[in-house]
Amino acid sequence: MKNKKITLLIPLIFIASVTLLFLLSLRLLSQYHYHKAKDYVEKRFYGLALRQVEKAGRFQPTDYKILKKNAEIYLVLGDISQDTKEKKFEPAEAFTWNLKAKDFYLRAFHYNHLDVETAFGLAVAETRLEQLYRYLYPRKNKNPYNPLPYYKKTLTLRPNGVMYNYTMARYLHRRGMEKELLVAVRTLGRIYPASFSQLKKERFWSEHVRAAFKKGLMDALNEKNSVKSAYRTLSAVMEEEKDWSASVSWYLKALNIRGFENSTHDYMLLGRLYLKNAQFNQAEEAFITAFNMSISPADTLERIYRLYKNEKLYEMFYQVFQKVETGIPVSPESIILKAQLLMELEKFKEAKDILADLGSSEQDAKAYYWLYRVAEIENDDDAMELAIQRATVLDPENTGYRKIFYNHLKKMRKFTTAEKELSRIIEITDPSKAGLYNERAWMKWNRQDYEAAISDWLVAASLQPEHPDYNSYIAEAYGRLSDFEKAAAFYKKALDLAPGNSHFKKKYSEITAKQTGLH
Repeated sequence: MKNKKITLLIPLIFIASVTLLFLLSLRLLSQYHYHKAKDYVEKRFYGLALRQVEKAGRFQPTDYKILKKNAEIYLVLGDISQDTKEKKFEPAEAFTWNLKAKDFYLRAFHYNHLDVETAFGLAVAETRLEQLYRYLYPRKNKNPYNPLPYYKKTLTLRPNGVMYNYTMARYLHRRGMEKELLVAVRTLGRIYPASFSQLKKERFWSEHVRAAFKKGLMDALNEKNSVKSAYRTLSAVMEEEKDWSASVSWYLKALNIRGFENSTHDYMLLGRLYLKNAQFNQAEEAFITAFNMSISPADTLERIYRLYKNEKLYEMFYQVFQKVETGIPVSPESIILKAQLLMELEKFKEAKDILADLGSSEQDAKAYYWLYRVAEIENDDDAMELAIQRATVLDPENTGYRKIFYNHLKKMRKFTTAEKELSRIIEITDPSKAGLYNERAWMKWNRQDYEAAISDWLVAASLQPEHPDYNSYIAEAYGRLSDFEKAAAFYKKALDLAPGNSHFKKKYSEITAKQTGLH
């Protein structure tokens, strides 16, 4: 009897083992194709990815992850078909892809109705279908697509999901659902105070929306959620409202929480708020704290200078400078900063003295640039020329210095030297700037070197072929050379680009008349 039972069990075990092995092989095959699909998606080979995920689905038709991946690929294809930046807007094709995406998301959701990514994917696909349907069928009053239930389902599954709430807020704005939008924005303030930096850039940002967001920040404080961030953000919100006193108050509360986290940046911001609130002593104290904490004191001091400069508080910055000057390593940068400050205070002789010392000892191009600025204020043209020329020698690749030198030479009517300087600028700057060639061409024109002017205008015309004026200039130059055939040809090119230009028409008629008179 016992042997008989064993004999009966052996085929059952065999059948069970074979069945298990078969199911396992299906799983392994589906996973192989699924991961191949993921690899192809990363490489943006979406057609190949679709084929692989479809193969995976044949082996595991009820696997929600495979169905979701299928939907995600179709969603990407729909996105590509709607890409207006790439000038590829094919609404009918995009509608088809998004419809397929929705179908696969629904099937995936059927097998796992707790997956938040699937619910959100449904909301995105349905949103696109709603928009595309309105575009494709503008005369139909009733739109069969409504993503709102899918957004609500997403937030039921993940009520504190920042991205989900943010996307929901944008959708509510597009639908004109103002009350619901305010609720969504308040939620964002509660769950993620730092979202303010992005929210304030949105089209829907307004006084009412800001008030709702502030309520959310207060909710965060009551729930003790991201307290330091909530205080910081309340300060930023009050700054937007130009309530500097409240902004300072909230920011101080932020700095009092986990003070060991406070950085140079924090005290720089505090100092700026104090300046705005006319609390000058406190601002000085905050800035000196920032300076003492900084790993780059010279850079920090320059940032502090810019903040005082914005408020035109040069004397106050000079007080800060004198208190921290000993803590700055002596460098060309620190000396130049002091010179800038002295210039703002109209202490030009002192500025000139320290810049001259730096120029002779350090051979610093910036020092000569600022010596040029001092000379400019004093209307000393010769000193201006010498200083900016020296700057170009010490920093020959600096196009800013060279352009200043070039413009000064033109002002002094030293056109030959100016043209050489412009040629150097063309050599070291962006070769695609047609305007530089045009400018040099006019200098050659003024000294009646028409052939050389034509060469530069030909380059300019090749760089900006849509610009008709360059062709007209070339035509004029050929006219000066009495080559009326070429002059007519280039006026014809100018007319082709600007057929309504009466000046071109008149000149073209005059040139062709001269041609006729010669034959």
